Amino acid sequence: MGNLIASKYERWRAFLMTAGALLLAIAAALGSGRPALAASHVITSSGPLTNIYISDTLNCQVAHTGDSAFEFYPPGSQLGDCGTFLVVGTTLYGFATGFASGGASPRTAFTPVSQSAVLGSGTATDPYRIVTVVAAGTTGVTLTETDSYVVGQEVYRTDAQLANAGATNLPILLYRAGDCFLQSSDFGFGRVGPAGAIACTVDTTATSRIEQWVPITSGSHYYETFYGTGWARIGSKTAFPDTCDCATREDNWAGLSWAVTVPAGLTATISHLTVFSPLGTVPLTTAKTADSATAAGGTADGYTTTVSNSNIAAVTLNSIFDDLPAGFTYTAGSTTGVTTSDPTTAGQHLTWSGPFTVPGSGSVSLHFGVTVSAVPGDYFNNAGGDAGSVAVAPTGPTAKITVTSTVDQPIAATGAAVTATEGAPFSGTVATFTDPDASSTASQYSAAISWGDGSSSAGTVSGASGGPFTVTGNHTYAEEGTYSTSVVIQDVDNPTNSATVTGSASVGDAALTAGPPAVISGTEGSSVSGTVGSFTDANPGATAADFTATIQWGDGSSSAGVVSGPTGGPFTVSGSHLYAEEGSYTIAVTVTDAGGSTVALSGSVTIADAAVASQCAMPTNTSQVFAGATATFTDQSSTGNAADFSASIDWGDGTSSAGVITGGPGNLPYTVSGSHTYASTGFFTVTTTITDVGGSSTTATCSSVLVFGFASGGSFVISDLESTAGTNVTFWGAQWWRDNPTSAGSRAPSFKGFAESPSSPGCGIQWATDPGNSTPPPAGPLPDHMAVIVTSSYSKSGSAISGDTVHIVIVKTNPGYEPNPGHPGTGTVEAQVC
Repeated sequence: MGNLIASKYERWRAFLMTAGALLLAIAAALGSGRPALAASHVITSSGPLTNIYISDTLNCQVAHTGDSAFEFYPPGSQLGDCGTFLVVGTTLYGFATGFASGGASPRTAFTPVSQSAVLGSGTATDPYRIVTVVAAGTTGVTLTETDSYVVGQEVYRTDAQLANAGATNLPILLYRAGDCFLQSSDFGFGRVGPAGAIACTVDTTATSRIEQWVPITSGSHYYETFYGTGWARIGSKTAFPDTCDCATREDNWAGLSWAVTVPAGLTATISHLTVFSPLGTVPLTTAKTADSATAAGGTADGYTTTVSNSNIAAVTLNSIFDDLPAGFTYTAGSTTGVTTSDPTTAGQHLTWSGPFTVPGSGSVSLHFGVTVSAVPGDYFNNAGGDAGSVAVAPTGPTAKITVTSTVDQPIAATGAAVTATEGAPFSGTVATFTDPDASSTASQYSAAISWGDGSSSAGTVSGASGGPFTVTGNHTYAEEGTYSTSVVIQDVDNPTNSATVTGSASVGDAALTAGPPAVISGTEGSSVSGTVGSFTDANPGATAADFTATIQWGDGSSSAGVVSGPTGGPFTVSGSHLYAEEGSYTIAVTVTDAGGSTVALSGSVTIADAAVASQCAMPTNTSQVFAGATATFTDQSSTGNAADFSASIDWGDGTSSAGVITGGPGNLPYTVSGSHTYASTGFFTVTTTITDVGGSSTTATCSSVLVFGFASGGSFVISDLESTAGTNVTFWGAQWWRDNPTSAGSRAPSFKGFAESPSSPGCGIQWATDPGNSTPPPAGPLPDHMAVIVTSSYSKSGSAISGDTVHIVIVKTNPGYEPNPGHPGTGTVEAQVC
């Protein structure tokens, strides 16, 4: 008790000393023409708050009807230890003149900017107002404080708007606090009310005199304590600790603090009520909640407003109001709770008229529906009421509803059939759709197209406002075929509003175009290889593997062609073929794309006759009757046969005949044979001409074929020692035996040189004469070239002579022969037959 008395004594002594100093200052000021105290304005009314003083550096002081002293310390000064403080950066700013508030230091006084006269008429719709503007030094922060009062109430309202003119966001700590003076005593207790309201009270009863700070802006912190401790807390520039010395009777002090960040170039407003009630009557409080904190644009939501009364006695509400956010509308007939009547509406301001009785320590509520704005964003609501002389603390911005994209009506879409050609760009409609929203525009939608071939692209949405809309796209299919397309249409404002439609793309094969006709040459029997045609494909992505080709060679045969070429073409078709016969042929090539397109290519082939080579096959000598081969030949054609050829034999004696061809086929040798009887003997040139049906020909010439004859009735004989070619011989004569010595030494003087047997001599065949030693020779003339027997041994047996035949030679006979041995037959050996 001694400390409390001492505290009170010291406070009053300080006050008296300060008052004396103020009087001297006033006197000095009057003498100098300057104002003695800080400038201020006062709201004066019939009460119960008869005077509300606001200085130009934001001191506050209040007078209540029936109270002999002011409500804040010092009790006799219009400049109270009550007001607004800011911490910006590391500097504390506050009112310039104080009395027992020295603990709130060091501090810099606000710089006064302006202060209005008292505005308004004191009604609920037009309260009295003083607007004071101060600056926090050179920080770029200005504080515009509006203190307002509705006549008949025991509260006044303070709205502190902080403006940041700087280029960066600023954290600011704002205090609203005062040194309570509870009339008959400067001592009292504390009380914490709803929503963090803080108060000084005379005692701890519910009806005790009260001075209370009621937050409207959320996020406040409270503090009730000994006045020196409270001012020192502000001097420490820290937020209030949310504590109350509620049960301690002390020279008390109370207040609220808010920590806010003011964006660069913007403002933030903090509001609260200050209550002065000798009977302990406190304001009703308002709370507001949204049915759903999130709503799609243009959809329904709702609010519940609750007005609570923490007083003992019931309070009558005259009305409840609600300030709807911009773009929100009330849903008619939706009000339930304390009333079911629709409110009156003035713009966004809704008013439900009472009376509504709010019981002591009780509450009333109402609920109503709204349609939220169509514009996405965060929306806050403010609600409150009017209870006449009892203030109703509004909610301030609360009950946030986040509006998301507008809910659109479902999209109705239809897929469109696509007709395209492989390799050619397609550009056209893939889907159409409508949206029941008549205000919808093409820009509200996006479209994604899956083309069915593994690729996708964005579609383009077009159409007049309200639709119908068309989705178009661009795509190039690499291959022909039928593809299943799908289109996803999305409302860009609302992910849940979409439609997926399917369609079909019929992609035709690109046209094939034939190149110029191919011209090919070759030889029969030899393979012809190379390009037989060319073509192009309108599909730039075509590859050689896409095609097959069939070649009709023009001779009744066909084969597969080989297609080659770079991607996109041009392409060539090549093949190989062996023509059996020469001639001119027309090639027809059919190219088929994997997709079904075809193209016909043409070409011409000239096949030359294969070369034929021949040689003489006739012996160098022959009897006058010849039958045998005259020539052999080969054909370079591997497909030829004997029937392809004809042969003509010129026998060299002015006659000719057709040859008979055998042999082959293909490259195997062929033989030309013929038969002919020469009328005379001698040397002849035999020419064989072979002609292919294709026109090729060859000639085999047998030069100097010696044709010999035989003596009639038998053959002349010479000895083996006289048979060498070029030897002059006697083949008939009386001295034959002497002219024709043999290697065996045979002697038969009676033999004159002519043997009757055999009629046609041959090597290895015994010859013999008629009995009587010598057969009579032919009468002559003898053949010019005559076959003669060569013997190596002969003998006489009885009257007959015979011998061996080791050779047959041809003798060129000399003139002078007669059958008489006295006229010998002579000649020269020309050749050996066998």
